[in-house]
Amino acid sequence: MTHQLIEKSLKEISDAINLGFGTCLKELKLLADRMVAVEKKVGITNRGGSSDDRQLTTTSNPPKPANEPGVSTKTSPKIAEKRVTRQSVRKSQD
Repeated sequence: MTHQLIEKSLKEISDAINLGFGTCLKELKLLADRMVAVEKKVGITNRGGSSDDRQLTTTSNPPKPANEPGVSTKTSPKIAEKRVTRQSVRKSQD
């Protein structure tokens, strides 16, 4: 390789690194902007420090999550029957 080819290759590498670094800086800026927006939405008032130092402010009680349709919170009879069976087996082993 000639001196000119080496310089050209190094310049191309340098340009690629600069382009990548610039892209990285842009992404970091966008991420910081998104974090600020989320912090405002959630109500974080204290920036910096550990997560224990952050304070959440709420103006009202947060809404309770609604149950998903088609999902039951009751125990099915089959599961209840298995529990009873396991409990009776444990008692008989003691």
